[in-house]
Amino acid sequence: MTTNESLRGRVCLLTGASGGIGGALVARLAQEGLHVALAYGSHQAEAERAAGTVRAHGGRAVMIPGDLADAGVPRRLVERATEELGPVEVLVANAGRAQRSSYDELEVADWDATLDVNLRAPFLLAQAVLPGMRHRQFGRVLFV
Repeated sequence: MTTNESLRGRVCLLTGASGGIGGALVARLAQEGLHVALAYGSHQAEAERAAGTVRAHGGRAVMIPGDLADAGVPRRLVERATEELGPVEVLVANAGRAQRSSYDELEVADWDATLDVNLRAPFLLAQAVLPGMRHRQFGRVLFV
């Protein structure tokens, strides 16, 4: 596998870091040599394993819990990642929420929470990181 040298040593904020897709993304980000802020909802053990993967490849990792259904969390994730690792240069918005009930049984509050995590949070994350990326003239944003 070829690595992208322009990413080595850069700081990435990854949401949904404790899920299956998040695990695969962490492995690749670690191989590329990024330092990774691992944002996760409730699966701390999986986030700890992901942090171990980053560290095993020589990167720095920080785990940051947060519920992306809360509109204030995206900015706090970016602030904490920046405090711990440096300015976020790569954003991977991977967190997602799915409802497993039929539409006729789904509560409006659950639907709203799904939209908050899947649509609003990535928008707010991008709003929080783009000014700094523009200022530094480098940045990558990936919506999964």
